[in-house]
Order: sequence, then structure tokens, then C-alpha cells
Amino acid sequence: MGFFETNPFGGSVGDWTGPVLETALRAFDLCVPNVGPTTVVQQDAHKVAADLPVSVLIATDPPYYSNTGYTDLFDFFYVWLRKSLRSVFPALLSTVATPKDDELIATPYRHEGSIDRANQYFRAGFDSVFGSLAQNADPRCPVLIVYAIKQAEEIGETVGSTGWEVFLGGLVDAGLMIVAIWSVRTTTDTRMIGIGNNALAFAIFVVGRR
Repeated sequence: MGFFETNPFGGSVGDWTGPVLETALRAFDLCVPNVGPTTVVQQDAHKVAADLPVSVLIATDPPYYSNTGYTDLFDFFYVWLRKSLRSVFPALLSTVATPKDDELIATPYRHEGSIDRANQYFRAGFDSVFGSLAQNADPRCPVLIVYAIKQAEEIGETVGSTGWEVFLGGLVDAGLMIVAIWSVRTTTDTRMIGIGNNALAFAIFVVGRR
């Protein structure tokens, strides 16, 4: 089976004049008018809490345990970006490959093949990041965390979800009380990775309070 680029004006899935544009424009209905400008920064999640105001609403989409190695994936594109833009952003593109030491995912090969050490690293990172964020969360507002998990994975002779368990354990260790969980379908089965596969289709919205 082959895959090809869709016609952006074909009136089907991916049509920019239809589903894509209409979906994007609906976001304006939820915007609050007459507010101040927004500041956008790029920062290590371990350090971001120190620069937050005293009382803020926190909504975040953290790494998905071991589902996606983002820096490994980005290396495919980084080599071309570095070649073409290194003279423009010399500091940002100074390394041969993307930095991976601080990426918060549970990838065993980065821990000498140990699944236990990968889980410990992931859970300790969650404790550090969300523990500091919880201290800055406005008590009047919950903390919203969007998380995607594999529906099931084989663990020896049983079936479970280690990523989900480690994720929830990390939040509890950080001092957050989980008060609500919603499962929301976020994708369709028409995307390439979802055809004929048990791919991720749902995101879990977790609501917590310190």
C-alpha cells in the first residue's frame, strides 16, 4: 500500500479550506477579548517553576513515558536544519545531534538497557517537575495534565500499562491529589500510523490539586 500527499483543496480529509481551517477558527470563539499580551519562552521543565508567578493556572502535556523518543525523532530533521541555519542560530545549533541527557522519557537504552532504572528516572523527573509546579499552582484552580498512553502492553505473561502506573505514581509522589480523569478521543483511524494498527487514539485528561 502506498501513501501520498492529500490535495489541500480536495474537499476530503486534510482540506485546508474545510475541516482544517474551520477547526482552527473555532478556537477564536473561546478566546477572551481585551487581555494583555502573552509571553512565550522555551525553558527546561525542571526550572520553569522558579520563574512562574505566585498563582497561576497550569495546563501541560508532558512526555509520554516511552511512547515517543522526541529527540531521536528530531535528529532526522536536525541534521538539515543545522546545515542550513547554523550561521543564523550558532548557539542553538552548535551540537552535532540534539541533546538527550535531560529528556524525560523512560527509554531503557539510555540506562544501560535497564527498564527499572528507566522507570526510576522517569518517576523521579515527574516528582521534581510536578512537585515544583504544584507549589506554584493557584489553589483555586486545578492542575490539568494531558497524557497519552499505550492501551496495553505485555509485561511477562500479563498485560498491563507500566507507563500509566509510573505516571500516576509520579504525580502522587509530587504531592498532587487526582480528582478527575477523562478519556478523550483525539485522533481518527484515517492517519497512516493508525491504519491496521492498535495505535494511540485517545488522550487522558487528568485533573489534580495539590
